[in-house]
Amino acid sequence: MHSNNNESNEILLGVKHIFNHVPYLGALIPGVDNAWSEVVSSYPSQPIHLWQFLRELLLKPNNYSFCIRWINKEKGIFKIEDSAHVARLWGIRKNRPAMNYDKLSRSIRQYYKKGIIRKPEVSKRLVYQFVKPV
Repeated sequence: MHSNNNESNEILLGVKHIFNHVPYLGALIPGVDNAWSEVVSSYPSQPIHLWQFLRELLLKPNNYSFCIRWINKEKGIFKIEDSAHVARLWGIRKNRPAMNYDKLSRSIRQYYKKGIIRKPEVSKRLVYQFVKPV
């Protein structure tokens, strides 16, 4: 129990370190003063999968529509508008400062095989579809 608390503190210190070295992060998200605190708000309580994280961002359009948005929510089709920013947010959430879109997109492609995410019928760059819509 004691080591988990120490790990949590180390993780939060790591996230704060990232935020301090990326000071423009908060300025990129309109209406959000402490971007990192929102990104890690449920962290480290439960592990999160990338598809869940993407859905979280999509469900907060007031904060994140500049970097990810629904094209057709009913069909689960969304577009990543700013791939570098989404990758940075994911890296903060997972405490992986070296995260980039190449790594993130590799994970998305793994979801094709698992039947979680696919390319929509009319394939476009950075447009994806949840197999089971919201």
